[in-house]
Amino acid sequence: MLTETRKKFKYLEKNSFNIKSHSKEESLYVKEWKTTKNTKIRHHFVILHDICDHHGRYEPLAESLWQQFDEEVNITFIDFKGHGLSSGTRSYIGNFDEYIDDLHMVLNEDETQGVKKVLIGQGLGALVALSYIESYEQTAKNIIGSVVLSNPLLFLHLELHKVQDKVLRSINKYAGKLRFPYHINGKNLTSDRERYESYNSDPLINHYMSFSLVEEILRKSRHLLDYSYFLDIPLLMLLSKNDFLVNWSKSSLYIKGMPKHLAYECIYSHCLHDLFNEKIRDKVYTDIYNWLEKT
Repeated sequence: MLTETRKKFKYLEKNSFNIKSHSKEESLYVKEWKTTKNTKIRHHFVILHDICDHHGRYEPLAESLWQQFDEEVNITFIDFKGHGLSSGTRSYIGNFDEYIDDLHMVLNEDETQGVKKVLIGQGLGALVALSYIESYEQTAKNIIGSVVLSNPLLFLHLELHKVQDKVLRSINKYAGKLRFPYHINGKNLTSDRERYESYNSDPLINHYMSFSLVEEILRKSRHLLDYSYFLDIPLLMLLSKNDFLVNWSKSSLYIKGMPKHLAYECIYSHCLHDLFNEKIRDKVYTDIYNWLEKT
């Protein structure tokens, strides 16, 4: 796991707690960074992790945002159910909407008043963020100011191959919890050796996906195929050309359906899937900062 937040931040107050999921069946881990600086909060970031991942690997991103915005921000991290420090079967979800409803619950319980949220999602987190805006459209317009999607799981290279859901579920009712036969190696996510070795040895990482999770991602991504034409929230798309998991060119075409003044993209030619832990992550962080300053 990555080291704790640097102690140089003067106005940082950290809190972490567990809450019941929307379904009341699981416990969700939430961490908050709140500024104690006596000033107006400029942004409230909600950071959503990737598939099989957890919040801790996004603290470098949070540190950068905290520093760039002069400690005048709040930041919320969430571990999705079945991930990180949240409870639940590892990397399993029965219905993708459970992620969406959990995010909705966390956003509604936030006490920050008058500051619109900036959703930042990587991979799975990006798909959850986009799905939340689609599912809770009217609410999202009131509480979400902008969204950053990094390599969203909209157009997967992965497929279920010859294994069909119907066949699996004819075996027994737990078939969806079976592991998808694909081991995620950190070398496929980032070219930064320290980061991929940390990923491979991290006990909070789920190195396998369940069949149900993959199927639910595919189902939700198909559902959202035409939604870009209805998106009216400022959106920054971050895409890696060497992404093993996501078809970047289709994702790039996706946002072309949005109004031009709302959609912006940054494409990184030699990067792998996990841009927030890539060698050029500082440039990625700066690109987010610059976009937000212009939005």
